[in-house]
Amino acid sequence: MSERCRYCESTVPTGSIICPSCGSYVVDVETRKSRLHLYLIPLSMVLLAAAVFTYLNNQAQMADEADNVVQIARPDPIKQQSEREARMEKTSSQRSRNIKKILADKRKAEEEAQALWAKMDDVEKGTFLLSQAKAASSRIETIRAAMGEGKLPASTEDALSDIEGRLAVGQVYVEQKQFAVAKGWYEGIHRELDDLLPEPEAE
Repeated sequence: MSERCRYCESTVPTGSIICPSCGSYVVDVETRKSRLHLYLIPLSMVLLAAAVFTYLNNQAQMADEADNVVQIARPDPIKQQSEREARMEKTSSQRSRNIKKILADKRKAEEEAQALWAKMDDVEKGTFLLSQAKAASSRIETIRAAMGEGKLPASTEDALSDIEGRLAVGQVYVEQKQFAVAKGWYEGIHRELDDLLPEPEAE
């Protein structure tokens, strides 16, 4: 149903606010306000939809940026492997230096012992060898105690009995003043005792 403009008498489509012919308002102020609300509701919905879309788009961009940060922070396996190999090489090098130092210290101690042995007279050599024999006997008792505690097999007793017999032979060399032979004899005995139960390192 159409209406007529009150100013120009032209036909105005139903629901219009302005006359298409003269441009005058064809409804009163209150009607214009009520009808304006009909336009504002869809406009508000459109603006709300636009705001929601913008928010979701921003969230998606932030998620992409977070993924990129994670990818950047993710460790490189090739670099990690290279770093591990470098640490292993450093550790191996340090261990090699330590072993070389231990061997050098041992050689130095042996040289000093040889120099000291060369300066000893027969009495001093006999006293030194006697102390080596007593030390070996003490170590034999320590090893037997370890056997009693189950730390060493019972078959160790055979080796200990053999060593005790060799200690007696060493004593004969000392009595005959074959000090160099007795020295090597006792050194061999102590090496065998080390194989059975190493002496604890001095702190």
